[in-house]
Amino acid sequence: MLITVDPQLRQRPAAATQGRPEGTHPRSARDGWPEPHWLHRPQVTPSAVGRVAHLLQRRAELTSALQPIVRLDQRREVGFEALLRLPFGSGFASVGECFSEAAKAGLLAELELVALEVHLALSRFVGGHKLFLNLSAMSLAEPRLRAEALGAWVETAGFRPDQVVLELTESVSVNDPASFARWVRPLREAGFSLAIDDFGAGFTSLRLLAELGPDYLKVDRSLVSGICRHPSRKAVLESLVGLGDRLGATVLAEGVEAAEDLETVAACGVALAQGFALGPPVPAAELRFRSGQAS
Repeated sequence: MLITVDPQLRQRPAAATQGRPEGTHPRSARDGWPEPHWLHRPQVTPSAVGRVAHLLQRRAELTSALQPIVRLDQRREVGFEALLRLPFGSGFASVGECFSEAAKAGLLAELELVALEVHLALSRFVGGHKLFLNLSAMSLAEPRLRAEALGAWVETAGFRPDQVVLELTESVSVNDPASFARWVRPLREAGFSLAIDDFGAGFTSLRLLAELGPDYLKVDRSLVSGICRHPSRKAVLESLVGLGDRLGATVLAEGVEAAEDLETVAACGVALAQGFALGPPVPAAELRFRSGQAS
């Protein structure tokens, strides 16, 4: 599936709202799809549009890195998180700044869809492991990511839907968690798994956790970093593991950088972890071909 970049990107944020009665929901700029009421669309910052549009026009230079996700009781790789890498001279200090500016520009979904295309070209490196992909609620509102379309896309790329974990990022808040959970239900029925990313920071609410019932709960690095020296953080993480058990969600600790923190995280009963203590993100071009299946 090829994602084309609209040459009118600079006009899209304004055009999306022209002629719309005040108080009603805008429609998607693509396919006339009604925008769901649970989506909170940030106000567009015109100064951000040009920088992001220029990056999107350099899409062929975007690449992926894969960071291993490890099952702690076996010290075995079970998946990878796909991370976008920007080309030299992109004009952004970091990938995080780039996605933040894309949200301000009203182009977050465009950038995430292009990133998704880049990541889904990695099937020969991932093998039978899980692939964790970051997507905002903005992108999940896209017609191109409805269950049937996304299922066909990932299968064409060489993945099975049950290999793909969609990580709900903190970029955009969700106004109505119950409606959002109903919206993404077809994705789960198609075999995709859902994760709440960066739990413990930003927009994520306990109500969203309760309504969505995610398959994975990714604990934010702010709770993990230095946990070996902070009993209160350890107590919070242990509580989240218990909560995950009751909700049927596998807890994954992000940002595990030190061996001492890794030991503490494992002692808390966390099933999965990622971070430099287990392996840094590696450019896809440097990974060996993976043909085996992960159990």
